[in-house]
Amino acid sequence: METAQDTYKRLHLEYLAPAFRDLDLRGSKNYLLPDEHYWLQIGFQGSDSSSAEAVRFYINLSAHDKQEWQEFRARSPLMRPSARPAPNMHWPVGKLQRLGILMTQRNDKRWELRAGQELAELAAEVKAAVRDYGIPWLRSQTRPEGIAGS
Repeated sequence: METAQDTYKRLHLEYLAPAFRDLDLRGSKNYLLPDEHYWLQIGFQGSDSSSAEAVRFYINLSAHDKQEWQEFRARSPLMRPSARPAPNMHWPVGKLQRLGILMTQRNDKRWELRAGQELAELAAEVKAAVRDYGIPWLRSQTRPEGIAGS
């Protein structure tokens, strides 16, 4: 019997990763929008209320100037930040934004799937949200006014 975690893995492998490649995103579970000067990422963050029956998750958007990130890494050897910032963490540099808040302009959105459920509709909803809200926000962060003040 498929658990919700198995269904979640299948959502990424069979639906989201291929759909996101059509949007020029790379990866699986955490996705990268290639850019020469910025780390533009989409991270999926599981909720503490997930169980074997259901997985609840949020989608985070993160934008980090690559040069600023390297300078931060050099100043922070005890933190040992990775070569690429983790997309679901707040850092002293860059920006982190919940996709759901961009969509609703008020409250965050939490997605949910149940063990063994049909995934096409959920995948289409997530792809549309990323396409219509996530990627435009990420691209807006590559302009001078985007990251300034972070």
